[in-house]
Amino acid sequence: MTGYTSVMAQTERYPAKWRYNLKRNTTGETDLIFHLELERGWHVRILDKGDTIFRSPEFSFTRNEELKLVGDMQQEGIREKVTIDSVKYDVYSYKVLYKQQIEAKPDTKISGWYTYQVCNSEKCLAIKKEKFAFIMK
Repeated sequence: MTGYTSVMAQTERYPAKWRYNLKRNTTGETDLIFHLELERGWHVRILDKGDTIFRSPEFSFTRNEELKLVGDMQQEGIREKVTIDSVKYDVYSYKVLYKQQIEAKPDTKISGWYTYQVCNSEKCLAIKKEKFAFIMK
């Protein structure tokens, strides 16, 4: 048995803060940018499809004929390696930026949700799901 626990209580404060915005990039296309800030000592896993106790963030977009996702979600941050229950994970700490390039007409509503989980050296918190919405300008 390990000393690592997964916390499922919904009342515990989550040590992560999200904000998001739209930005024209240098090629004239638009990026949806999701900013994640983590409190000291907390980690989020890199985008990865591995099915383990420490889940990677996932982003889902509501189906919309006016919206085209261009390429895969990109991620930026300082990568670290941590060991949880004898398994090594690539993670981000402090700040992470997720970027999805899109094509959409003005006034297009872009919405969806993301799920994510954070862990520290003692525990993983329950997976959290949050909604987002943008209006293309």
